[in-house]
Amino acid sequence: MAEVWAGGCACGRIRYELSEPPRASFNCHCRACQRYTGSAFIAVALVPARAFDLKQGEPVFYLSRGDNGHEMRRGFCGFCGSPVVTRLGRLPDHVGVPAASLDDPSWFRPTMDIFTASAQPWAPMNPELPKFPEGPQGQVGKTVTRGDSSTT
Repeated sequence: MAEVWAGGCACGRIRYELSEPPRASFNCHCRACQRYTGSAFIAVALVPARAFDLKQGEPVFYLSRGDNGHEMRRGFCGFCGSPVVTRLGRLPDHVGVPAASLDDPSWFRPTMDIFTASAQPWAPMNPELPKFPEGPQGQVGKTVTRGDSSTT
């Protein structure tokens, strides 16, 4: 059987499974993500949309624009407010899954920091990760494995 990653919202009304490993993993420091999380950044696993299987509940979506001007449909639990998925207009074949929504986020390893031009000075970043002042052109499509910060 293939490895499955599971997650959901804080109250448990929304549950999902991922049937493929993330293609990219990153911390996004754009202002749109800061507002979405109420924090300095969001840690995201980018997975093929075909691999995201909603098992229970339905996220409430709202349309927003990222710092790059591209549309994003942000999905969250309508009861507890937890972010669970982002559908990206620029990458319709992928979805972003907040690492914190995974049942076991301990395996998540970001491989880059993006939109660092908007990063908050009070939030430290890992100095070993590549930094992109804006979007990570050409970085999508690299597979991330559990417990490994390298990409293949």
